[in-house]
Amino acid sequence: MSRACGSCTLCCRLFAVPEVLKPRDVWCRHCVIGHGCGIYPDWPKVCNDFFCLWRDERLTKVLTDDLRPDRCGTVMVAAGGGTAICAVCKPDQPFAWRDNDKVFAFLVGAAAAGTSVSVRSGKVYFVVGSRGYLEVPTDWVTGDIAGDGEFKINIPDTVRMKLGIGRHAQQHPGLPTTATANVVH
Repeated sequence: MSRACGSCTLCCRLFAVPEVLKPRDVWCRHCVIGHGCGIYPDWPKVCNDFFCLWRDERLTKVLTDDLRPDRCGTVMVAAGGGTAICAVCKPDQPFAWRDNDKVFAFLVGAAAAGTSVSVRSGKVYFVVGSRGYLEVPTDWVTGDIAGDGEFKINIPDTVRMKLGIGRHAQQHPGLPTTATANVVH
């Protein structure tokens, strides 16, 4: 079961959709802003497979209505078969993930539980651990530099230890294992 998106269409802006030649961080030409997809149900597979964590009914006590992506400026998605979370911010709110106490607490809590947590904030990437976060040098990031939506962050072991990031990500309780996020850890 999942919550309805309502008038939130932020995912239609933030993520690349190669099937319709849509780059990241621009509105999809098929999006009816505030209403949904203008070509649904014939939308691309990547859109059909996408699952925003805010919609997961198991997380409603933590990801409350005020954390709906269009309200908090951050879309959070499961990746890596449920072993990772990626937060992606609106370009005009690049630190929404950090400045909103509830979003930040959710991400740090997930990291403390062993989930790999990353953030794309415009063209800047961060990793989040149980003891802090770090802006990632671009040479640690593979993929997405061209804006295709998929990326992997290669974190040195010394940084993992300092930030409290586990070496092997674990399935986070409550994260869907079948959802895809158009991002990879």
